[in-house]
Amino acid sequence: MTPRALLSPKCVDAKYVASRLPHFQGNPLIEALPVALEPEDVLTQLSLKPKFDVVQRGWSTSERIQMLKTLSNFMVPLNRHMALATELDSLLRNGYVGRRPDTPEFISRLQALYESRAAGDKTLSSEGEGDGMQQAMLLMGVSGMGKTRFMRRWAANLPHVIYHPDLNIYQIPVLHIELPSNGESVAGLCNGIFSAVDKLVPGGNYLENYALRGKPSVETLIQRAASVLHRHCVGMLIGDEVQNLTNATKNKQTVMTELVSMSNVLSLPVVFVGTNKAAGLFGLDFRQSRRVSGAGTEHWDRLYQGTHGENGQFVSEWREFLEVLWQYQWTHQEAPLTDQLAETMYWCCQGVIDTSIKLFVAAQARAMLDGTELLTPELLRDVYNREFALMHPMMAALRANDANALSNYADIRPVPITNLLESLQRRAASATSAAYTVKADTPNFVSHVATALTAAGFNVADAIAAADEVSKEGKARNLLEGTEQAMAKLKPRGRVSAAKSKASKDAALTLSDYSLRPGDLRHPIQLAKQEGTTVMDQLKRLKIVRPLEDILRIS
Repeated sequence: MTPRALLSPKCVDAKYVASRLPHFQGNPLIEALPVALEPEDVLTQLSLKPKFDVVQRGWSTSERIQMLKTLSNFMVPLNRHMALATELDSLLRNGYVGRRPDTPEFISRLQALYESRAAGDKTLSSEGEGDGMQQAMLLMGVSGMGKTRFMRRWAANLPHVIYHPDLNIYQIPVLHIELPSNGESVAGLCNGIFSAVDKLVPGGNYLENYALRGKPSVETLIQRAASVLHRHCVGMLIGDEVQNLTNATKNKQTVMTELVSMSNVLSLPVVFVGTNKAAGLFGLDFRQSRRVSGAGTEHWDRLYQGTHGENGQFVSEWREFLEVLWQYQWTHQEAPLTDQLAETMYWCCQGVIDTSIKLFVAAQARAMLDGTELLTPELLRDVYNREFALMHPMMAALRANDANALSNYADIRPVPITNLLESLQRRAASATSAAYTVKADTPNFVSHVATALTAAGFNVADAIAAADEVSKEGKARNLLEGTEQAMAKLKPRGRVSAAKSKASKDAALTLSDYSLRPGDLRHPIQLAKQEGTTVMDQLKRLKIVRPLEDILRIS
């Protein structure tokens, strides 16, 4: 067992508060938890807002852009958050009923897990174990609605580890894991549990001792994982990205079956979190559907505009969310939230929280960088069209309420705010670079174009000839256009033989058969096919190639 001194500061010593509820009384695992919060306290605990002052609007552009990044963790508690927080708290506490660690039952369950592993049992047996009342919950919805952020925020208000000196037990109230990406690796599930526990109880070294040492069978790994969950009195297991289980090529129920077995044996509540794609998974097996129907299936759809009230304002979670978000404007000029701005935001983002925050951030950054310093409907639409092109198909499907089309975008991952801001700053810098400021009638225009071409890897003589030809045609307005036109002239135009064409197609088909490692240059091809973009777009996104504007700045 890990010495108390070696644990992280997130570990606290147990302080027991007697409960008035008869079925909670005397259970140290429950009475060591913080007292359940009142609704108004839950609101405060869940809120995530940056420290804002109107004085900050007078700061430098770089400082204000840094402040925009603080909206990465922005969270406004809505009715859905409040209701789910209360339900999760009840699920956690009731899950500990019948699991007192100072009872013979607790020890016998640990002993049974050990003996079944030693005897080589193939499966976990739930016969005679648990109280039969434990439940699972499914939280699913459109990608970008803050499901994972909410779960982590809710769990963050509980101690990560509670040490019980008299029992010498390290209790983990909530354990958050991501389900295996291939959907069928039980070993990956167990390793995820070991790794998550190791982060909270470092001295356990469960991943090293239970998974990486030797060659344990899958059955052994399952028994060991269940033993670790029981030993550390895990109160709730959160299985995130549950839609990953639909990626299984053979048996889509394997990982789910093992999780349900662990839940049965240990009387451990499990909360599954994922996108709408997970709905098909829970329709596969009646037993799985029955387990999640007990505690409930929470469906977090996008925020809707609602209806107009007597005062002409929208009555909806969308307006409630937007009114709080709109307070965080760092542009020099504040733009009051009008119906036109709210409707433009909704048209662009369709009530998806993550996209709404990022559009709000990107529009402010653009206004700061181009000097307009004011949010307008026109600016919002322009930023949406330029910076959120990859999201357009998904948003179009949401506008049309096309369920079939939306199923194609179940796992879309928006660009992080930091990357978005870096892209905007790079574009702003490019707009003032030689790519745009060097005009076609500028002296030495030909030499500028030729230098850019050689920097891009073209032969010097060919570069000069192409640059001179572009200059004589007089169609280019600036260095950027001149360089692009010259590059077009230098591209080979020879026809590809039928044999080579067939070989290329065969090679492209072969790529999809591989499980690619991170950094493999074949990733852009797969991503382009999946997202309907070009390979060049993906190469730029992965920073494998540089934009032409960057090359022109170098030249």
